Order: sequence, then structure tokens, then C-alpha cells
Amino acid sequence: PRERAGTVHLTLRASLENLALVRLAVGAVAAIGGAPPDVAADLKLAVTEACTNSVQHAYPDGFAGEPRLTVGVSLLPGVLTVDVADEGVGFDPDRVSLVVHEGEQREHCMGLPIIWAVTDTLDVYCPERGARLVFSRSFTRL
Repeated sequence: PRERAGTVHLTLRASLENLALVRLAVGAVAAIGGAPPDVAADLKLAVTEACTNSVQHAYPDGFAGEPRLTVGVSLLPGVLTVDVADEGVGFDPDRVSLVVHEGEQREHCMGLPIIWAVTDTLDVYCPERGARLVFSRSFTRL
């Protein structure tokens, strides 16, 4: 595997109030890496969607324990990768994909399609517990 040039790791309470901090981290790493503004904006949108999904769906009422969100922002020359994980109830990515591809797009099912649209790669991992999204975007340095 290639060595990461630099990674910022955040572990936060899964709450909407923490989304600004996550967006700032993505923006800062993008700026340090010389990413164009449109790439930074797309990745901030993608990380907002990923984190919002975790906050709103991973920890339903009655969830036992602290709702946590882990975000990693990694920089390689010309590539930014974002890794968002939670320890919540998880989801079935095939079900979300099916809803979208069958034309039943609903506002609450648009997070993954938005991330797919603004990134080059998206990997979805749904182990027994929790969910993890890893997405990246290539760019030409400014």
C-alpha cells in the first residue's frame, strides 16, 4: 500500500453541531494539498452528507452508548481521501442503491448518490455493527 503523505483523524460525538469542524478539517487539508476550490467544495459536500447520514440514521432513539463519529482526511499528491465511520446500527447499501436506481429518489435517500456524484471513488463497508464510507477525489494541484 502507498504511504499516506498526511492524515488528520477526528473522533467526535455524532451530532450536527460537529459538522462545521469536520468541514473545516477537509477544507484545511484540501488547501494544504493545493486542491482547487471546486474539489474542496465537493469533498466538503460529500463529508457533510456522510456525517449527516450517520448522525440522523446510525443512532436511533434508545441506542445504548455514546454516539461517535470517526473521520479521517488523508492527502497524497493529487488525491484527497475521506474516511467516515460510525458504530451505529448500520444499513444495507444495496437497499439504498435500489431505491435510487429504480427512480424512487426521496430526499432522505440522496446522501450516497450525492457522494457518488462528486467523488471519483466511493467504497461502502457495513460490518455487523456500524458503517464506513471511504471516498476520494483526484485533482491537479494549483
